Amino acid sequence: MSRRRIDQLISSTLPFLHDVAAKCEEILPHDSLPPSFYNTLEWAALVREILRSIEDQLKANSLDPNDSTILEALESTDEAVKDLSVMFRTVSEASEFERGARYEDFLRKPNSSAIETVLLQLLQGPHQLVKKSTIKATPDQYHQLEKAINDLGSLQSSLPTDKTAQMIHNGEGDIFSNASNGRQNINKGSGTQYNSDRMTWDSKPPP
Repeated sequence: MSRRRIDQLISSTLPFLHDVAAKCEEILPHDSLPPSFYNTLEWAALVREILRSIEDQLKANSLDPNDSTILEALESTDEAVKDLSVMFRTVSEASEFERGARYEDFLRKPNSSAIETVLLQLLQGPHQLVKKSTIKATPDQYHQLEKAINDLGSLQSSLPTDKTAQMIHNGEGDIFSNASNGRQNINKGSGTQYNSDRMTWDSKPPP
């Protein structure tokens, strides 16, 4: 059953990756849009490579189809690419000079996320599978995933300042996130995440 579900998820995700790549090329140049729009083409291709590799490894019986981490990663990636597809289709409907404003309007809709947040979700699953050697990948693919995650982590969120901050926890260690307008708080760890508009810590004198 898990093998079938993995196949279904990959079959579901690949067409959306193709759609996102096509829309990304369609809206070139990206001058009025955040830098992450430009990087999406490369990162979508990278995720597509990883998914094809998972297919090949399943066929070669070199993966455990019952490994829950594979299923969880693919489900997260599938959700992210569908969100990206909606975002790119919305932006592509506007003229070249109106795309920036269309993107901002899109972000003001309920439950919408900035492109940086969605791209991070897209890449996190494959990155963790490769990093933990759950799946095989080339050194170049691993380095590309590492660089993409780090690049996204260093970017200022394009979320409008009147929306809640985006906070993402990915890896080991606790994260204490002081919420601020339009910021992403990303921790590559697996500890507890504490989010608040304001935080204080009580200090006790030594005994």
